[in-house]
Amino acid sequence: MPPSIESSPSASPILRLKEVHKSYGALNVLNGITLDVPTSQKVALIGPSGSGKSTLLRIVMTLEGFDSGKIEIDGETVEPATGKNPQNRAAQRHLKQVRSKVGMVFQSFNLFPHMSVLHNITEAPIHVLGHNRDRAEAEALELLDRVGLKEKRDSFPFHLSGGQKQRVAIARALALQPRIMLFDEITSALDPERVGEVLNVLRQLALETDITLLVVTHQMHFAREISDRVIFFEGGNIVEDDTPEVVLERPHHPRTREFLQSILDTM
Repeated sequence: MPPSIESSPSASPILRLKEVHKSYGALNVLNGITLDVPTSQKVALIGPSGSGKSTLLRIVMTLEGFDSGKIEIDGETVEPATGKNPQNRAAQRHLKQVRSKVGMVFQSFNLFPHMSVLHNITEAPIHVLGHNRDRAEAEALELLDRVGLKEKRDSFPFHLSGGQKQRVAIARALALQPRIMLFDEITSALDPERVGEVLNVLRQLALETDITLLVVTHQMHFAREISDRVIFFEGGNIVEDDTPEVVLERPHHPRTREFLQSILDTM
C-alpha cells in the first residue's frame, strides 16, 4: 500500500508557538512570535529576505534552537534548547519523536549524491520507521509516481534537472509520513522553466491531502491559489495574518502594501 500521508481534518492546532524569540548575538531574528496553525491548514509565509520566515521553519523542524517561548508540535512540547545537541538519551528520544511529525524541503535539494533516487527515498523509512526494504521501495515508487518521476527510480541526482531533484526531495520528505510539511523557497534555485513542475506538485499536495503545509514563497499568485492563510513577516514580527484575499489584495498594513508592490515591480 502507498504511504498514508493524509490525516483527519481538525480545528485544533497541530502547531502552536507562543512568544518565541530567537537571536544570533545582537541580531534579533524572531521577536516574540505567537502563532496557532490548525491541522490541515495551508499557510503561505511571505516577506522580505531576513524577516525571519526561514528561521521559523528551521526552529519548527528542530534544526535550530530558540531562546525563549513555547512551541508545541502535535501535542509534543519543544524546549528552547532543542536543536542544541541534547545531552541525554531521553532528550534525544524526545527530539526524534518531534522530528518524526515534521518534514522539510529546502532550497538546495540535499539529496545524497552517491545514492539512486529510489535509495534516497527508502533510506529514512528503513532506518527511521523500521520498514523492511520491500515495503519501503513499494511506497517510494508510489510517491515517485505522485511526483511524476517513477521512471527515474534508478537515476542518480547528477542525472536530474533541478526541478526533478526538488520533486525527489519532496517525495523523500513524504516517505516519512509527516503530519506537517515545511517548504523553504524551494523554487528559488531553479531555472524559470522548472518552477512550474515543482509548484504543480505542491499544488497537488495542497488540494488533495490533509497534510498541514507551511510554505515560504515569493510566488504570490501561487500563495493565493494554494493557501488558506497568508502571513507577512517583517523584521522578525508577524505584521499581517489573514486570508489570501485580504493580505494579497487589500492588505491593512502599509508595509505589506509596499512589499507587494515591490514584488509586482520586479515581475
